[in-house]
Amino acid sequence: MNRKTLLFGICIGLVVSLMIGSLGQVAVNAASDWLTGTVDEKIDKLASIQPGYGIMMQQIGQRYNDLYFSAKSGNWGFAEHQAEEIQVILQEILMVTKPKRNEDAKKFLAASFPMILDAIKKEKFPEFEKAFETLRNNCMNCHISQKVEFVKLKKPVLTTSPVLAGVK
Repeated sequence: MNRKTLLFGICIGLVVSLMIGSLGQVAVNAASDWLTGTVDEKIDKLASIQPGYGIMMQQIGQRYNDLYFSAKSGNWGFAEHQAEEIQVILQEILMVTKPKRNEDAKKFLAASFPMILDAIKKEKFPEFEKAFETLRNNCMNCHISQKVEFVKLKKPVLTTSPVLAGVK
């Protein structure tokens, strides 16, 4: 694994950890108390506390929902942003911090994102909707492969995004 990429993922996790603490200074002090050892030991400790797939999939799920409703409302820039953010979460965070699932993630990205990004560029909702259904099916295929087939995605019916408030 590329050490620079791993450090990037670790830094993301550390920033999230600091934000979660009620007082940033307390979190920094606590971090300095437990983060000891050689550089490799510190990296291993930081890598071990990175968010798991479940937490990151919640983030992807929100973006999946926003992707659909932004396209439905004609906010194609926001749709493209959501698609790109899903790719970033998979490629730059999960594939670095959770490499055991890389093959399925690579297959999913290759099968889904060229089509969804092309549909967004065309700015035609019927085409987007077909590509989105393919994306949803590819999500489900990945869930089956990862033995979490009970996580069944449906077409979104409600948005909670303040950017998309009122879109139905």
